[in-house]
Amino acid sequence: MNVVIGVGIFLILFLFPGAYAKPPFVPGIRPPTPKEEEYLKGKVKEVKFIEPSELALRRYRLSPGKKFGLAVLVKNYQYLPVVGSQGGQGSCAAWSACYYYKTYQESKEHSWNHSDPNIDPEHVASPAFGYNLANAGEDSGSWPAVIMQLMVDHGCASWQDMPYDDSDYISWPDEDAWRNAIPYRAENAGEIYLGIDAGINLLKQALSNGDLATITIIVYENFYFYYPNDTDGINNGVLFDNSGALLGGHAMTAIGYDDDKPYFDGTETKYGAFLMVNSWGSNWGVEDPDIGTKGFCWISYDYMRDKSYYQTAWIITDKEGYEPTAYGIFGLNHNKRGELDITFMGGNDKNSPDWTFNCLPNLGGNHPVNQNIVADLTSYNPDFSKKFWLKVYDSGSPTTGQVTYMAVQEDEEPRITSTDTPKDTVNGDYIYIMINQPPNTPSAPTGDDSGTPNTPYTFTATTTDPDGDQVAFKFDWGDGSESDWTSYVDSGSSASKSHSWSTEDTYYVKVKAKDTYNAESGWSAGHSITIRAVVLKVDPSSLDFDEVGKSSTKIMTFRAYNAGGGTLSGTISVDRNWMTVSPTSFEGNDNTISVTVSTEGLAESHTPYIGTITVTSNGGTKTIEVSVIVIPAGAVVYPNPFSLARHNNLSFWGTGVPYAEIRIFTLAGELVKTLDERYGASEVSWDSRNEKGDKVARGIYIYVVKNFPGKIAIIK
Repeated sequence: MNVVIGVGIFLILFLFPGAYAKPPFVPGIRPPTPKEEEYLKGKVKEVKFIEPSELALRRYRLSPGKKFGLAVLVKNYQYLPVVGSQGGQGSCAAWSACYYYKTYQESKEHSWNHSDPNIDPEHVASPAFGYNLANAGEDSGSWPAVIMQLMVDHGCASWQDMPYDDSDYISWPDEDAWRNAIPYRAENAGEIYLGIDAGINLLKQALSNGDLATITIIVYENFYFYYPNDTDGINNGVLFDNSGALLGGHAMTAIGYDDDKPYFDGTETKYGAFLMVNSWGSNWGVEDPDIGTKGFCWISYDYMRDKSYYQTAWIITDKEGYEPTAYGIFGLNHNKRGELDITFMGGNDKNSPDWTFNCLPNLGGNHPVNQNIVADLTSYNPDFSKKFWLKVYDSGSPTTGQVTYMAVQEDEEPRITSTDTPKDTVNGDYIYIMINQPPNTPSAPTGDDSGTPNTPYTFTATTTDPDGDQVAFKFDWGDGSESDWTSYVDSGSSASKSHSWSTEDTYYVKVKAKDTYNAESGWSAGHSITIRAVVLKVDPSSLDFDEVGKSSTKIMTFRAYNAGGGTLSGTISVDRNWMTVSPTSFEGNDNTISVTVSTEGLAESHTPYIGTITVTSNGGTKTIEVSVIVIPAGAVVYPNPFSLARHNNLSFWGTGVPYAEIRIFTLAGELVKTLDERYGASEVSWDSRNEKGDKVARGIYIYVVKNFPGKIAIIK
């Protein structure tokens, strides 16, 4: 009896080679959950037409098939990464959608050939990114459309940023991985129904156009244990039927097809199969001669039409050359991440936002999260002059957590960070976190440049708020004190505050603004004010009018100016009635005062008349001495004309020109001779010679005797 049992065991192992050498099959496909169906609603749409591309038409012309635009044989392998293995994790959908499909599209865009995670991991899309976000926190498979839509919304992290580990199905991407995934977003995702021949042709058209597709099958024992050996449901390396026990759902990647691929189904020879790349490693399946490794399989058209799982293929469109320009960043700390539903919104009214992005539906399962997440907001063309909102719903158990951080960023500009965090979530309800743009930093306040101690001075500020909120202002007086906030005014309006300083110094007044949400701007540049006492100075300190003819007037000026701070003001008075000033009062820091001397009523005198001007001001008192000598009103030369042959003295009518300087000029203004008379004589000797000693020419000359001009004619 023991012998019979031994023989029976031997025969079973012989007839089913490898049947018990493989590890148990790990299902990787499951139907979408209600939450996932809600997430996908209206997004992954059925594809009903695919136009042949130029590549497809070239292939068709080289090897025309039965339908226009479809060649007989198509294989897209140049940009495939090397064949990999999912190991013991149910991540086949992510291996298909991310590792093979997304890597293929990005390699095609960037001309990367046969990327290998062991050599160039930065060129390989990580299946860990798609699976760990889409598995609801359990290693029980995922739904391909969810992974596809996640790549539409978030892109896909590289193997370098998020290495694959088949023992880790829980970890989420870190902040850098989230951000670095965004340039590899897909444009959209679609599904092809394969249950009719038209759907089979659509899948072939996608492949002929140079694209790939994710497909799903229900794995039975014949495929898992015996492929590619001929057995029930498998012939010539083609899976055409199921046999044995059902093991579970599985995803693979369609990379080509062959209309002439033959297989015998037990009744007749049939033709036509899709070429798939699998994620069970390079020692499984059939070898592809162009790639040089195993890891591939063929599945008949009929099988895909009649027996594939959900009879669906999924495709994505690459977002070629994508450069994101707007980011939303938020931080979460919660023990059950799957209870959180996160929506980014833009606009000043959270109840009527300009746009919304459900950037993190509650798909994470009952695992903790404590990290920052980066979302791409570029597609929504957000207006950074408006507010941003994070709407967070916490469902499920009484467990709550916190939103720890929120920020937005435009290109490489500094982040705009919310002051509304941390904020606790509320079970069964929404909370809102706001990014409110602070007011723009005001320009330096306007006001006086100088002042005096203990005198209030008013300063005014204005700014605008990007959100249009009202603003208030606070002034830093530069002496260690600050003002209270002003009342709120409309954006673009001004507000003022006053301050006085007791100590002489130069102070720098700054201002900042806040809005009605208490978001504050930075401090402005400083406006300098020099606090000094008013100091009166006059220049000159005396006025010498010299000699003024009798019954004449003469005007001179002086400055009364401020050599200190504040504003100078004062009055001017005189102590003699023969002089007047204009103006008699002033206010300003540099004032010109006219002084008029009138000799009317004054007697001729060789000694000066003396008077005093008094300047009285808030900066002190100054006096200016005024002096004037009164001389005769004028003198006339005689004889006129003056003969060079007969005369050698100039005589004057009247009282003469005592103490005079007589200057004789040509009509052109050239000085001929200067004569001095300092002894009170009524005539001056002149030998008709110029300063060089030469006789002057005949003509008319001008003489000037202090205040009385005249002319003489020279006769030869």
